[in-house]
Amino acid sequence: MKFKVSLILILTTALVLFAEPSLMLSGGLNYSLITGEDSLVRENYPRIGFNAKIGFEQRFVKNFSLIFGISLETRGEENLLIQSFSPTVVQQTLEKINILNLQLPLLAQANFPIGNFCINLFAGPSMAVFLSGEKKRTVTVNVEGIEPKDDVFDFSQKMKMLGLDLEGGIGFVCNTGDRGAVFIRGGAQVGILTIAPAINEPKEYENLNGKNINGYLTAGYKFNLRFDE
Repeated sequence: MKFKVSLILILTTALVLFAEPSLMLSGGLNYSLITGEDSLVRENYPRIGFNAKIGFEQRFVKNFSLIFGISLETRGEENLLIQSFSPTVVQQTLEKINILNLQLPLLAQANFPIGNFCINLFAGPSMAVFLSGEKKRTVTVNVEGIEPKDDVFDFSQKMKMLGLDLEGGIGFVCNTGDRGAVFIRGGAQVGILTIAPAINEPKEYENLNGKNINGYLTAGYKFNLRFDE
């Protein structure tokens, strides 16, 4: 038993001594959809949103790192229904679903250095913490005198507080000296849990029975927190 404890302490100390921690700050764009049935059941379009990330990279050996952090991100989609009631009367219904999440990723990363550059391949789970959500529906009729009608549905109370995604992607790093490096990363997050319990009424909430799918592109700077003497 004492031998096992000593071995664990030695390994832990070695990891700490040889660890190379970095602070990663980045921001970029998201491109998201929600799977499952839609209340309009016609045409779905991805929602273009944003991400703002703070992460920490712990590199223990040259070719392997662990990354964890927190990210503020938008999710959602757009649904469009066009109905023709006569040759001259057309009604367009547009729904915009907006969801705001905190993402908490824990990623394993393989590093492939090439001179001052490095290619990263990463994958792992990402926990989603729901913050807010709403659906805005705009109905427009091409008849003079009829103004567009807007309705907003707040579905914050319908959402699950926690979700789980699988995340993976590729990154490119350019070293700028001992202080850090510029990087760009692209990846995808696929939800493995529905974003809300099954809801049968009203139709305004049907979209919540699906799962998040999100692609992203982010760019930023990585600050080295430990420097060689």
